[in-house]
Amino acid sequence: MFEAPSEDQLAELKAKHGNDMRVVEVEDMTFVLALPDDDKKVATEFKRFVDLYDSGKKKEAFGSLFPAYCVYPEKEVVERVLRRRPGFQLVLGQCAAELLGVQATSVKKG
Repeated sequence: MFEAPSEDQLAELKAKHGNDMRVVEVEDMTFVLALPDDDKKVATEFKRFVDLYDSGKKKEAFGSLFPAYCVYPEKEVVERVLRRRPGFQLVLGQCAAELLGVQATSVKKG
């Protein structure tokens, strides 16, 4: 559906986003997700995620994060991909949530 980012593009994105970036491959497509530079925007997105999740709207919660955090490919390409593969919004939304620190953990008794 679209070309994977080149090594130069990945290096440029890594320089801009550092550890706040994830490269995710699904089927034959490569997506790059990154946190916004603005901490207030991150806090706002997290609050929206939690509000949706807590109100039982888990699909909407995870689904809202992917388009907001996808920095590659371009928005128009992402919209086209989601029309063809709507489930990607949930899978990639979970990856975006991990950037916010939402992830499975294992707790051991002590």
